[in-house]
Amino acid sequence: MQRETLQRKIILKEIHELGHVSKSEFIKHLKTKYKDFNLATIYRNLDALCEDNLLRKVSTNLIESKSTTYYGICVDCLNKKKNL
Repeated sequence: MQRETLQRKIILKEIHELGHVSKSEFIKHLKTKYKDFNLATIYRNLDALCEDNLLRKVSTNLIESKSTTYYGICVDCLNKKKNL
């Protein structure tokens, strides 16, 4: 389990509030709301949350040359973490 940082808490909270969202939509939302977040911080934290099984990354290939990544929260994992 990775260290819990303020940025990680914010990212998890924002995904929880937005629901299932594409990576590009989520990054646009974060950069609008939190101007000091840089792209590297966002990607690093999304990866860390996936590694900790608090997020799920789902890739779709709806069009041959275009792939979209969606992130969704694992509510059971989130609830377990809150009860620790």
